[in-house]
Amino acid sequence: MGDCEDTSILLTSLLRCVGIDAHTAIGEYLGYGHAWTTQNGFIYETTYTRARPIADPQNYCPYCMFSESEVVEFWPSALDEVFDLDRDEATKLNLIAQALGG
Repeated sequence: MGDCEDTSILLTSLLRCVGIDAHTAIGEYLGYGHAWTTQNGFIYETTYTRARPIADPQNYCPYCMFSESEVVEFWPSALDEVFDLDRDEATKLNLIAQALGG
């Protein structure tokens, strides 16, 4: 299983292959670097172990989104900030445990 970036890019690619206009978003979730899939204003969290609605969409802060054909920055130099995001693997594991009810 891959990280959030891997699974989000995979889901975005699969959706686009069947004609659904989806994008991968990169930004912050609860202050940490994260990636997810977006489609028509909805967030698809690929790190959950089963499909369910996002309980806290207000905690997702996208910096940019992309597909195979475009990149959209939400403000000038947002991509620079993407590369500065913290990548704390222990925190990611804790977030996954919380999402699983642990």
